[in-house]
Amino acid sequence: MNKLIASTATALFLASAQITFAQSISASNPETLTNMLSESGYPTEIVTDSYGDPQIKTEIDGTKMDINFYGCTDGRNCRDIQFRASFDTSGNTSLQTLHDWNRDFFIGKAYQNNQGYSVIEHAVAGVDGMSRYTFDRILARWTSAVDSFKEHIGF
Repeated sequence: MNKLIASTATALFLASAQITFAQSISASNPETLTNMLSESGYPTEIVTDSYGDPQIKTEIDGTKMDINFYGCTDGRNCRDIQFRASFDTSGNTSLQTLHDWNRDFFIGKAYQNNQGYSVIEHAVAGVDGMSRYTFDRILARWTSAVDSFKEHIGF
């Protein structure tokens, strides 16, 4: 009887591990991110950036965003991701406003790029086997930060 219980418990554990693995998010497999985003109703397109690494283009709540991949080897086996959103503020956002954001807010690093856009980025290291629940929480915090950033820069 104990062997039957142990066998059943092992089988259930292995089945749940397979389900968890199948639903996990991994930077080494960009499709896991696009699938999750698509299932949540967001459009996605995988392109290749200027370094030869994957990049996901998406739009969330009317804001166009990129998800960049880092720690890649020849455009594959990436380890980390970075969310990025840029806003054409024509250089009208003061550096002090961006500095204030960086000082006061936890999610999202802000700066002005060479074209005068106000940019917010958020890096997520070690995206390998991340649960959907964890990724959903990160995505929710990111989208909330983007909304706050837009308000902060008057966009």
